Formats: sequence, structure tokens, C-alpha cells
Amino acid sequence: MTGIGFLESFALICDQDLGREAVVSGKTVLSFEKLDSLSNQIARHLLANGLEPGDTLAMLGRPGIDPVVTMLATLKAGATWLPLDSAEPVERINWKLRRSDARFLISQRPVDSIEEHIQSIAMDSEREAIAAQSAAALDVPYDPLRIAYCIFTSGSSGGPKCAEIEHRNLAELIVFLQSRFRLSIKDRVAHAASLSFDASIWEICMGLLCGGSLACISRHDLTPADFADELRRLDVTVATLTPSYLREIPHQELTMLHTLISAGEVCPREMVETWAPGRRMFNAYGPTETTICATIGRCDPGRTGKPSIGRPIAGTKIHLLDDDFAPVPDGEEGEIYIEGGLVGRGYRSDGAFTAERWIEPPWSKSGSRFYRTGDFARVLPHGDLEFIGRKDRQLKIRGTRINLEEIEELLNTHPQVTQCVVLQIDKSDNDGRLAAIVVQDKERMAEGSSDLNGGQLREFAETMLPQTIVPNHFLLVDQIPRLASGKPDLDALADIIGHSELPDGRSSSAENLEAVIAKTWCRHLGHAAVSDGDHFLEIGGHSLIAVRVISDLRDHFGVHLALRLLFAHPIFADFVKAIADELES
Repeated sequence: MTGIGFLESFALICDQDLGREAVVSGKTVLSFEKLDSLSNQIARHLLANGLEPGDTLAMLGRPGIDPVVTMLATLKAGATWLPLDSAEPVERINWKLRRSDARFLISQRPVDSIEEHIQSIAMDSEREAIAAQSAAALDVPYDPLRIAYCIFTSGSSGGPKCAEIEHRNLAELIVFLQSRFRLSIKDRVAHAASLSFDASIWEICMGLLCGGSLACISRHDLTPADFADELRRLDVTVATLTPSYLREIPHQELTMLHTLISAGEVCPREMVETWAPGRRMFNAYGPTETTICATIGRCDPGRTGKPSIGRPIAGTKIHLLDDDFAPVPDGEEGEIYIEGGLVGRGYRSDGAFTAERWIEPPWSKSGSRFYRTGDFARVLPHGDLEFIGRKDRQLKIRGTRINLEEIEELLNTHPQVTQCVVLQIDKSDNDGRLAAIVVQDKERMAEGSSDLNGGQLREFAETMLPQTIVPNHFLLVDQIPRLASGKPDLDALADIIGHSELPDGRSSSAENLEAVIAKTWCRHLGHAAVSDGDHFLEIGGHSLIAVRVISDLRDHFGVHLALRLLFAHPIFADFVKAIADELES
């Protein structure tokens, strides 16, 4: 059931009402007419600067008008769009640029230290040149087999993989979005996901092509309460969010939000009971490699058991297979294989791993390739699918799909590390923490190198990894316990972590301000006490805990505190002083 492409769908929307609102960001509002003409101008500007059909153009930024109009312009120029999050370390951005064979990078402002072979285009400094271009439509024929976008996602071994999604795949997704959600011109869809996640493309497609409009909200400096305020201020009616983030949002005040999609991680029953009453709530599942979504189910309150991931969307088939690629009986656990029009082309620059993941079972008569997910599920008696878990060491933490081996590979490149194993400390919920168990190179120690510590390893990891996957704890050991096969004994390592004193046993100041802040840190970090020199990230903090700390302190002191305050002053004593300064001002 292949529909028309993204650009054709956009043109149809424009033909219906050019003057209607398309995108709102802050105080800026673009109509469909303005969005169409501006994207035409940017496309011509890109072509004038050497972009050719088939090239890959990377967009570096955060949710906003620029990424939306740039995606349109890139596709109108016949090129491939690669969205990147500007919050990532520059070394990681450069690695992705090299891996993707991107030739161009577009951003709002100039970017330092980008690969020399990349032609960088800064929107702010080229507004006049863009405005001088013709706003007339471009004549780029629709090619369903051309790559529409590529996006990085962790593979089942090693570093991130660059998944390629064709225009025909995107067309299938658009058909599903239009038919399933049936939005009206009164709807506003939140565009809030990081550009490095495919959920951002889902949001853009839904907002622009399904009858409503797009409301851009960058969550970078927003607490969940601030984010909820923005949803309410912009009258957002449709949003796609992870369960761990939903847990932080005050749901009672968001009555205008009539459609909510939970995605990115396992949705617990309590989230359904909290959010589903009074609105449509869905639980969506799908790997990046299969164009974002493969199954979806309606979430209804009052049921028992964990929410299902529903059934395959139209044009998609789900096969649950055993280790011999044979279908398993209903009710039994099997690995999820996905077939149909949403299955992407493969991994760029990685033919071997593509061949391992895109397969054709020997019994298949369709001739199409199945995508092997590494996820396990079973068919419930009523026909829905229940998600069981991952086959390998990929995890979803705070909405981020990560690979523990990628973190290990990076830490193993440290000159004083001989081996590293990374484990999730608490698997009971979606914002569990990570611990890195590290063996120091004894030969380097004999040569006079100083002993490693967690702070040094954290600084090393932060040069290449997004903050969401930097381990919260670093534990140095003499050796890694192993199984008879020679592989690390993960159970023994988990036991070591369970019996180790991860940063704890500290004393806090008796000063009232310090006592309030110390109590707040301890409550959310799970420690008995904190000391002046403690570093928030090194003692187990991460972005969601930071949000909780700032929210509690804002409520306690009755003043607005920016989320960035904690990341700018992560040492406890410095943070106390920063809070004191804020309260004085």
C-alpha cells in the first residue's frame, strides 16, 4: 500500500489552503505558503552551492523552524537529509559526518572544528543570499527508491549504524499516519524530539501532512513543568513522548492534549492509568531501520498487565521466529522480524552488518527481505503483541536506544584501560543508571602514570558520547570475572556492583540552604548524604534526575531556576552558591 511521497503529500496540503498556519516556534509563525516558498529558496541556494541530487546534507540543530524547512529543502533538491543534534560532542558529530559520507552541513550559526571536507552553511549569515533565490517550485521527479533520509542508531555490536530510509518507506509511513490519527486543521502536533532520534521525523510528518500544524518546542533548557506550560501555551493537541518523560509531567493541566503516543521505551501500566483517561493514548513500537513505527496499540485504562505494542500497521507483517528462523506458535516467545514497505534499505557503509540484519528466511515465498530486530515478543490470546525484551545488549534508557558495547569500545581506547564492561544497574525502570567496571593497565601504572579515577574516565567519555549514555558510576577492579567460554560473567559483575559502595557515606552542611539542597540531591540520587566536592554526574546524576532536582528546588524556593544551572555548576558547593546567587537576585 505505497502512497505518494512526502513532497507530493506536502504539495496537496499546500493546494488546499496556503494561508493556513503550518509551523509555530516561539513567536514566529509560518503559513504553508511561506514554508513552501522558503524551502524552495533554500533548496535553490543549496544547489547553487554545489549540492547535487543524491548527496547527503546534514542538519545540525534542535527542534525548531530551521530543521523543518531544511528537511523540505533537502528533499526538494533531491538530496538525502541527515538530522544531527547540536548538543552532541563535536567529535561524535564529525564521526557521524565521516560515516555517512555527508558533503554538506547546514546549521543556524557557524560551527567550529567540523571536518575540513564538509561544506558548512550557516543559515543566519546567509539569510540575504537565500532570500535572493527564486521561490518558484523545483522540478525534482519522485523516485521511490531514492534515499529520503538517513539517521544513526546503535547496531547490535560496535558503534552507531547509519540506517537508510527510502522515499517509498516514508510514503508508507505517511499513509499510516493519515489514516490512523485523522487529525483536523485545529490540531497542533508537538515537535520536541531530539533531531538525532527518528521520532523527530515522525513528528514533522504528522504535523505537516496529516491536517494539522507543527508546534516546535526545544526541551533543552526546560523542566517537565516548563515543557507542560509550553504545550498548554501553544495549545498542543498531539504529542509523542517517552514514558520516562511522561512520568515527570503534571498531566492534570493538559486537558487539551487529546492524542498521546507513547514510544521509545517500554510503557508501564501506571503510565496508561495516569494518562489515558479522557484522551486517545497509543503505545507504538518500531526500530529506526523500519521507518520509525511497525506496530501500534490503543492504551485503555482499567486493564491488567503491561500494555501491549498492538498489531502491525497496514502494509507491515510481523513474524516471530525461533533460532532456526521457524515461526513460533502463538503464545510462545519469538524474535521479531519485520516485513513490508516500511523496511529500509540497510546500513550505509556497512554491507556485512546489513546482510546480517536484512535476511530472507528459507521458507519465505515473498522474495522480500525481513529486518531482524533482536527484540522478542509473543502473541497474546486476543492477537496483540506483548514486548518481551532485547536479545542482545541494546537497551532503551530514558528514551535513548543505546548499545553497551559502544560505550565499552570507547572506554577501552583510554591508554590506561585494559578492559571495560558496562552494565545497567537497575533494569526495573526506564531511567536506570549505567556502571562501567574498569580494569586499569598495570604496566602503565608501573611506568609512573597516576591511578585512574571516575572523574578522569567521565571526562574522557564525554568527549565522544552523548550525556545520556555516559556511565553514572565508574568502578575500578583488578580483573573481570569470566565464564568458562572466556566471556565476561555478567551475573558476577552485577553482584560486584551490588556489593560495592557506589559513591555514598558523605556528610552535608548544617546550613539551612545547603541542607535543603543536600536533602533534594540525596532524595533523587538515592544517597544518605552529599559533601561539598561531590560532582552531580559522578555520583549517579543524569538529565532526568537533574530535572527533578530543579523542579523540587523551584517549588521549594518559589523562584524560576533554569535547568542549565545544575549542569553549569555540577559540584555541590558551587551549585549551592549558584542557587544562593539566584535567590539574592
